[in-house]
Amino acid sequence: MPINYSDIPPLGDEFFKKATVAWPPTKQQLTIRLDTDVLRWLKAQGRGYQTRINRILRAAMESQGSRRSRLPVVESSSSTLPTVCCA
Repeated sequence: MPINYSDIPPLGDEFFKKATVAWPPTKQQLTIRLDTDVLRWLKAQGRGYQTRINRILRAAMESQGSRRSRLPVVESSSSTLPTVCCA
């Protein structure tokens, strides 16, 4: 059975002036552990330190290009877990 659209009011110019497109969020929330001095430095740069972290990580990711190689793992002196080196 076809849908009857006759009772839907027309959309005027005012509707389209106020209309917005809602995209799903492109970021994912996570918990990350940073060295205290690194976090202090990021926050000292001013507001937006989380955006700054994202830009730093994006630049590191994009600098790898399409290479399939992994970032080198460097042993951390502060823990028994390896850390990823982005230099």
